[in-house]
Amino acid sequence: NDQHVIVDSSNLVSLVESVQGSVVTVKVSTSKGTGFGSGFVYTDQGHIITNYHVIDDAKRIIVVCHDGRTHEAELIDGDELSDIAVIRVKDLGVPSLAVGDSDALRVGEDVIAIGTPVDTEYAGTVTKGIISGVKRKVRVYEQSGYLSKTMEMIQTDTVLNHGNSGGPLLDSRGNVIGIVTLKYTYKEGSTA
Repeated sequence: NDQHVIVDSSNLVSLVESVQGSVVTVKVSTSKGTGFGSGFVYTDQGHIITNYHVIDDAKRIIVVCHDGRTHEAELIDGDELSDIAVIRVKDLGVPSLAVGDSDALRVGEDVIAIGTPVDTEYAGTVTKGIISGVKRKVRVYEQSGYLSKTMEMIQTDTVLNHGNSGGPLLDSRGNVIGIVTLKYTYKEGSTA
């Protein structure tokens, strides 16, 4: 088994330090006001992945780096059904994160999420958990009760909140194995 496992806090600290600079806050101005979410650098050319619902209806997209620098971003493409969007900042100068194999995940593996929960002052928040389930079929409903889509998802017990949307879920080697999309509760499903 070549899987590196998080066994003590020094490994976790080193892992977080090696990837945290590649996670960003995505701030948007829309016709309804302002909002924010998270994202991560996907290519060395400044492509950033986030959720579509984070940038939906955005008139302006600002990326805030871990070191506090801000950049105007352009929307490259997005898909509402899969809730994925790609934005880009030219000359970002931030390394990209490696992408792992989510099909190889096993229940019980350690994972971490990095993002901007609740408020932008909490940018770079790290939470740790485990993979609780893989290939879960999750039904997503509109506020009206209409079933809008069914998505196959990774389930984790990692603490996530509004604003974590679009941020990476990382395995114990620092590879992106998922994108935070939903926080599901017993009574209702809501976006994270």
